[in-house]
Parts: sequence; structure tokens; C-alpha cells
Amino acid sequence: LGYFAQAMALQTIPAGKCAFICSLTVVVVPVIQALFFGKQIKPVNVLSAALAIAGVGVLEGMVDFNAVLGVEPALAQLPAASAIAKSVGNAATTTADAASTGWL
Repeated sequence: LGYFAQAMALQTIPAGKCAFICSLTVVVVPVIQALFFGKQIKPVNVLSAALAIAGVGVLEGMVDFNAVLGVEPALAQLPAASAIAKSVGNAATTTADAASTGWL
């Protein structure tokens, strides 16, 4: 049943969102146990559920640390980073040009 539901969901939503929803089973099972079997939810379970949701959100790319913390990546601030990116791009272009002219 779970595989079928996931396959149906993948037809309508992106894979990242589907994976996020499917990973929520860890959080949903204690809630279902509380509703149907009367098992009490402990505060540690609530904390664990919050951490699980946050962790999956980070892993699936749904949380942007730069926006949340207001911190830019360190490499992007270095002037050398753009020089490195340009030199790598130039090397790839030179190799592609040489290959197209028969020099390689």
C-alpha cells in the first residue's frame, strides 16, 4: 500500500516533496498509536518528531540555511573563488575547442 501511494504521488508532485512526506512515517506512527491504541505521547517523542522533521527538511533541501541564519557561504565571498571558477570554465572551453578541431 505504501509503495503504491508513493508511486501515485510521484506522478503529481516532485520527488523531493514525496520523499519528505514518505519520511514522515517516523513521526506519524506515534500519533496513530496515541489515537487508536491510547498510548501516551511522551515529551521526548514530541522533541524527537520535531528534530526528525527538521532533519528531513534539511536533507531534502527544503530548508535554506543561508536564509534562516543570514550567513553566506564562505567560499562565495572570496575573490579567488570567482577566479577559480573562471579558470576551470576556460580550461573546459579550451579542451572542447581542441577536441572539435581534431587536436586531441
